Amino acid sequence: MIDKTSQFFAILTAVGEAKHANAIAMGLDWMFTEMGLGDANGTDPIPDRLQTQLINEWRRAPINQIRVDPANPNTVITEQIIPPEVGGEWIREIGLYDVDGDLVAVANCAPSYKPLLDQGSGKTQVVRMNFIVSSSANIVLKIDPAVVLATREYVDLAISEALAKLDHKQSARVAATAAIALSNVQTIDDVAVVVGDRVLVTAQAEAQDNGLYVVNAEGWTRAADADNSLEVTPGLFIHVEQGTTNGDSLWQLVTDAPISLGTTGLQFEMIAGGSGGGVGTFRSVTVDALGRVVAGTNPTTLAGYGITDALAASENLADVADVVETRNNLGLGTAATAAVQVDLHDETADALMKVGAFGWGGPAYAVSDVDIGGLNAETALYFISNGIGGPGGGIYEGWVRVSAITPGQYAFQEIYGNADHTLNRRALTAGVWGEWESIWDSTNLVKQTSPQDDTPGHVLLTGAYGIGHGGIVLPDGTDLNTITTVGIYRVNTSLNMPAGGQFSPMLVAVSQDTLWQQITSYNSGTTYTRGAVQTPEGYEFSEWVTGWNTSNFNPGAYQTALGFTPVQQGGGAGQESNKVYIGYRPTSSDVGLQVDATDFGKIWTESNFDPASIFSIPVGVPFPWPTATPPDKCVLMGGQPFNVEWYPALAAVYPIGMLPDLRGESIRGLDGGRGVDPDSGRTVLSAQLDTLQNMTGEFILQDDDSTLLVNTATGAFSVGNSSTAITPAAPQVTTTGYRSVVFNPSAVVRVSTETRMRNVAYNYICRMY
Repeated sequence: MIDKTSQFFAILTAVGEAKHANAIAMGLDWMFTEMGLGDANGTDPIPDRLQTQLINEWRRAPINQIRVDPANPNTVITEQIIPPEVGGEWIREIGLYDVDGDLVAVANCAPSYKPLLDQGSGKTQVVRMNFIVSSSANIVLKIDPAVVLATREYVDLAISEALAKLDHKQSARVAATAAIALSNVQTIDDVAVVVGDRVLVTAQAEAQDNGLYVVNAEGWTRAADADNSLEVTPGLFIHVEQGTTNGDSLWQLVTDAPISLGTTGLQFEMIAGGSGGGVGTFRSVTVDALGRVVAGTNPTTLAGYGITDALAASENLADVADVVETRNNLGLGTAATAAVQVDLHDETADALMKVGAFGWGGPAYAVSDVDIGGLNAETALYFISNGIGGPGGGIYEGWVRVSAITPGQYAFQEIYGNADHTLNRRALTAGVWGEWESIWDSTNLVKQTSPQDDTPGHVLLTGAYGIGHGGIVLPDGTDLNTITTVGIYRVNTSLNMPAGGQFSPMLVAVSQDTLWQQITSYNSGTTYTRGAVQTPEGYEFSEWVTGWNTSNFNPGAYQTALGFTPVQQGGGAGQESNKVYIGYRPTSSDVGLQVDATDFGKIWTESNFDPASIFSIPVGVPFPWPTATPPDKCVLMGGQPFNVEWYPALAAVYPIGMLPDLRGESIRGLDGGRGVDPDSGRTVLSAQLDTLQNMTGEFILQDDDSTLLVNTATGAFSVGNSSTAITPAAPQVTTTGYRSVVFNPSAVVRVSTETRMRNVAYNYICRMY
């Protein structure tokens, strides 16, 4: 039961003690991350160092704050804030968990009920655990910033601590000029301080007692913003307001870290303010370690400046102890005793030059009526009057600078014309002068005044017309019709710009009265081109033309050019509404033709038909065919009629619309006046009846008075039965002959039922179209 005798405290658990000891021994960091809350099952718990968990934990959440008690560096304070919407439980025990999730500290507390918001008594509750360790040096005072929920007390404390840790402190009224008693009110640096005044103490016998104090009638205390080691850091600044010696001064703590307040000696130094040097301009000053002038004088002698190794104005070289050594120290060599030129043209060897010698350091040599080429023996500067041999070949006046190496053999001249203000140069090599070379300068080589300056003769600059850098940037709203000067431009949002041309480079080329513009899209590479011609009213531009490239044209998606102009597929002149369909037919592996619903079959191409096999024979010409079925487009010639409108080409051969009947007929070539055909004068397609070639023979009759007998027969005639005849008259003669004659052509030729030539039977056909 909780009463006034109950004790509430926090201790490290055995695990916590071991981890703390290990962190100190090994120099390791130790970090706390979470706090657990429990109700101890309604009991009054007593923290046990052997605990590894709370008796009945109902909440565990990240720590909202962890810090070291500024009044006791060995006391660690951890806090967790419970928001209004969490609760409905009692709090009797508290546990602290480290980064490994181990319970390292446990505490009990007076029972406290944390209501829920919807119970009508919601509140934000702060749970704080304070526990003492032997050293907090290895404890990492770090929390997750994502879970910080600050109390007003924490915020006030954090602000106060943050301000106190700043190097610049609230000002002090005075600063002590010597060691003082740190008690009671007193007068410091001629200022009577009162209770509550802030005083900077800098000169105590024990330097660890130095610091920033607040005046009190009893013992003084260190100021709240400088009363612990975290607030007193190297480089601390403080302003002192009043005082005869230290008024309106700025002081800095120059003691190096680490600082343990009350143990480490503190040393303050004034870094700005009155230094005692006075006001004025000084030629000799004394400066302290911080660079402040603390004294100043205006000496008028070398001694006054502390200079002991120089001659006074009234002394000379004779006043030194060792003249020779002094000369050697001056490094003048023989110049210290050498003779000086007699005049400005004195060429004596080793003579010391006077100012103006050979035109250097004074007026140039003035010479006249000379050949400029003859000035090659000595290095000098001349002003020539009425000279010859200069640039241009005429009489010359101007300045000539000569650098001679070997007189008459090797030299260099540079000449500036007094009239034309031009600079020329040339060199003498082996006694021969080279040609004069003109040197360009701002008078004869004028640069452009702007990247678009088109003045004739002006020299182009880097970036001229957009060449050499990112192009001439056109302001938004620029009308591209006004960009008529050669150059490379960057197009922004412009008038008369093609779609896709924004933020892209544009090239402009001009040729007399025509120009050309091309924009290349910055993101696709597509080109947009147009031209213009100049008229009295200005340039007239064509439309933008888009160039094809891989971003807007795929060659694979288009067929190769046909090589001829194709017929329009439907809707063309003379086609009415007919639609022509041409396509590949996989079933027959050919290309088919169809007009509307009429199928015209396959299209013959070189892949399925050799024109030389048939189309070399003209329409209507008879030709033999070895089968009973004629090929496509052909017909047997059997004397049949045909439609002359359907087959106009055939009608041109046979105008009457009737094919010749060549069945069983042979074709004879037209004699045409040769004289072979006995029927002269025949015409084409005229018929000729059959005839028998004339055959001849002979037989001789013998008159034997009483009987006529055939004595002999030749050719197609042959003799029949023989007979004997006796002539009755004396002298009686007996004669043997033939009484019959047979006509048989087979005796001399092949015979049949017709007269014919040797032949092979073919069908005669012809092409109809």
